Amino acid sequence: MKQRIELERPVVSNAVVRTDSCNDLVVKSNALIRSKWVIESVWEPRLIARLAARVRPDDEDFKVYAMPITELVGKNANGKVYKDLARVIRNMMSRTITIYESDSREVIYNVFSMCAIDSKRGIIEICFHANLKPHYLNLHKRFTKYSLEEFLQLPSIYSQRIYEILKSWSDKIEVTISLEDLYKYLDVPPSFKKDFNNFRMRVLEKAHDDITSLTEFRFNWLPVRPGLRKVTAIQFIFNQDLFDKRQSDAVSAEKERAIKEHSANQKAVIQCRDKLMKSGKTCSPKKSSGVCKFCVERKMNNIFLRLSDTGLESEKPPIDREAELLSRG
Repeated sequence: MKQRIELERPVVSNAVVRTDSCNDLVVKSNALIRSKWVIESVWEPRLIARLAARVRPDDEDFKVYAMPITELVGKNANGKVYKDLARVIRNMMSRTITIYESDSREVIYNVFSMCAIDSKRGIIEICFHANLKPHYLNLHKRFTKYSLEEFLQLPSIYSQRIYEILKSWSDKIEVTISLEDLYKYLDVPPSFKKDFNNFRMRVLEKAHDDITSLTEFRFNWLPVRPGLRKVTAIQFIFNQDLFDKRQSDAVSAEKERAIKEHSANQKAVIQCRDKLMKSGKTCSPKKSSGVCKFCVERKMNNIFLRLSDTGLESEKPPIDREAELLSRG
């Protein structure tokens, strides 16, 4: 016999259990979308989205919403699925969401006020916490709508979160989000913060592929590199023509940087050569690095590699050993 699992029952005697089917739109405040919350599985955002789609535009208060379990797990759910779902909901009952109201104020909310799983009837009864009413009810500005059907197609937590976050900015043609804020919104692990290439591949590129292939929402993104060095932010662009221009500008800036670096490298090479000549020393490059001890001490190891990367040729000094070295760059 299937066991009835109750996590918590409503304590108010006049609680209204609404059994309506859900709408196709999820509506919530931008502040709630841009909040921070720890997500352990794709089921958690899906559960919240399905519940949010049951809230009517004219609701004055939250109801206890009844939801068929098959909406979440399909019609072939077994005992293990019910147990996994119960575990997810138990975790959600203790889950908090942090909303940043200003640079100096953050507010922490519980997500649900109650939840019950009735495996015999095959339903979940669930209610949002009352403190979240300003973020779901009577919304007239600074809110976002998106398709529940599209959202449910997304296969990863990061795809879900990036879809929501970018939807909250999609009334603009572009938005720049600092890496610090993006890491916070997505709750990424420390390893992603230390290695941008890992974050790029496993979060940004994966989410872009998921969203653009499974939904009708379109966007592109570019890394923001002040001084063309370390990435500090991501520029999300919702207009293809603007993206093409931004991409062209980025290529032009990189080319200009390469030319300037080439000029600086040439000067450094000439200075190195002149100091060697004045000291009466000769250039004796090591086989392993291709540069001499003098260059190593002055941290010039990478000059020759960078010269070759730019496709530009360095001025060759009139000393045979140095000419041989520089020609390798």
